[in-house]
Amino acid sequence: MTHHKHNDDAQGLCPACEIGPFIRNNYFTGKLMLERDFTDEQRYFIEKMRHHHQRLHGWGVVCGLKVKQHTNPACRDRFICIEPGTAIDCCGHEIVVREKECIDITQLPSIKALIDKRDNNPHTLQVCLRYRECPTEEIPVLYDECGCNDTRCAPNRILESYDVDVIVISPASDTPSDNTNDQNDAVETDDKEHKQACEEILWFHLDGCPQCDTSHCVVLATIENYHVSDKIEDKTVPPSALAGFAFIDNRKGRQLLPNTQVLLELIKCLMQQGLGGTGTSGPTGAQGDRGPKGETGEKGEAGPPGPGLEENLVRINALSWMHNMDNEFLPVQLGNQERRGRGIVIGFTDFVKVRGIDADHVFQLLVETVQESGIGKFLRCRCPVRGKVIPVDYTDNGSGLINFAEEDYSKQLPTGETIAKGIAFVLDSETWGAVIDRSGNDLISPKFWVILRGDFVLSSKDGRAIDAEFVRAELPTGDRPQGSKHGIQGGTFESWFSLARR
Repeated sequence: MTHHKHNDDAQGLCPACEIGPFIRNNYFTGKLMLERDFTDEQRYFIEKMRHHHQRLHGWGVVCGLKVKQHTNPACRDRFICIEPGTAIDCCGHEIVVREKECIDITQLPSIKALIDKRDNNPHTLQVCLRYRECPTEEIPVLYDECGCNDTRCAPNRILESYDVDVIVISPASDTPSDNTNDQNDAVETDDKEHKQACEEILWFHLDGCPQCDTSHCVVLATIENYHVSDKIEDKTVPPSALAGFAFIDNRKGRQLLPNTQVLLELIKCLMQQGLGGTGTSGPTGAQGDRGPKGETGEKGEAGPPGPGLEENLVRINALSWMHNMDNEFLPVQLGNQERRGRGIVIGFTDFVKVRGIDADHVFQLLVETVQESGIGKFLRCRCPVRGKVIPVDYTDNGSGLINFAEEDYSKQLPTGETIAKGIAFVLDSETWGAVIDRSGNDLISPKFWVILRGDFVLSSKDGRAIDAEFVRAELPTGDRPQGSKHGIQGGTFESWFSLARR
């Protein structure tokens, strides 16, 4: 949290954050320049820059400085890595990380304290950076005012660097543990500032400029529910909660200090997408006049199949006759090459189980009997013709009309059950002579009806019933819209034809 002080008590500030008064060197010909003059010259520009950062920009992470897991999984119980980036602390110091750096957090005082106490409680960690100046390049002092040590050395340069630290928040409170130095405390913001109306934000600075007492540690990321020796890894989406692991949240606890380019992009985005959110609904207004009928919209995508519809059902795709036309019975080659039977043939899109398809219940050929006396002349009686059903292999003319069929028991399931892509209803010679040769006389009509009850014809692959409905008298069959790949199991196939006479 950010804590800004608005008061006139400047003398209480520590030197690390104190700014001003601004005093410049005054140069003139013949002026004797001492170390103090050069030091004051540097101090003037350093404090000018810090004042500019502190008063005009504030503090926070400018860019980069993402905290990530170590690339080696074996190192994740000790190391975290920080990517290059820039931040500014509340005193206006620039903190620059030029290269990726991996830190062993178990060597930091706050974590070592947990290890030494064998603390197994969950803790919240805040990874942060603190500005640090490092004297470097020791060189001999050629002139010592004291004149007591001819071998004294002094640093030739001051390296503006940083320290990485971890603030430990104990499980019983939201404040950092006593194991950390007071200057590790995150800069807090008064909650009342967040609760003020937007129009007041510009005016609360009338009470004074924001100050901070010491150079604080800029928080980069928060690691929650950390136990000593946990592996620290990048946060997942959605968040994980695995025992032995703690996850890095680069947004929680991090204060952003967006640069001018980022602010420009944000303003452009707000201008294009609007500033306000969704307000509360107003009262319902009076109903307006009915508007003109709009244009028909584009056709939408096909919806999902409805209940009962299934894909890839076996269907009837070939017949040995043409529906509702004059036809002849098809010669069927029986097992003995010299024997032929005559009948009708139905072909399927895939193999079906032949067992259970009989001529009495499932695959029937019906003929109408004619009675010219008594009540019979007012009735149309269609009677099943005697025959048998056999599996066949067939060929067609490419348009679904079967022109050759032969008996075929060679296709079987591993269980030994016969399967086929075609079935034939074959009449024996006695039935042929008694019924077919006499059709068209006074007792038997030359018209025939074919019925196949699809509920009892099952696919050899998945055991589902075929889609048998002869909708629109089109092949392949199927109780479905034309062109649809979804159908319904079962149904009754019905067709009829007349016997052609030579």
